[in-house]
Amino acid sequence: MADLIDRRRGTGWRLVLGLTLCVVGAAVPTRGFGVSHFQSGNSLLAYHDSKNLSEQGIALGYIVGISDVLEGHAINGWRACSPANGVTQGQVRDVVVQWLRAHPEKRHFGADGLVAEALQTAFPCKR
Repeated sequence: MADLIDRRRGTGWRLVLGLTLCVVGAAVPTRGFGVSHFQSGNSLLAYHDSKNLSEQGIALGYIVGISDVLEGHAINGWRACSPANGVTQGQVRDVVVQWLRAHPEKRHFGADGLVAEALQTAFPCKR
């Protein structure tokens, strides 16, 4: 029990930061791809690949925010459980970007579900 508390300690500020970055990211106009989501997989990947550090930060914040939400909630039916020893923000970003590059046929869908699907593939919950 103490181990669980130690692992969860400090996650509150990460959740607040992640969600704040998601809100900021959603407020920035996306590159239009004709979807009804704030971000599509195409626009998220475009932000990640941008030479603009602010756009790269938006992509990282969005991915980390979705990752933090997945710790306690499903998104579009997808659930992910990060390993007990944790993962870094860079590792989470790398998993999602690699998945987006490997699945161009899905990138027109909403980024929230795509990030969740990528993270569930990499970090499935043990049943």
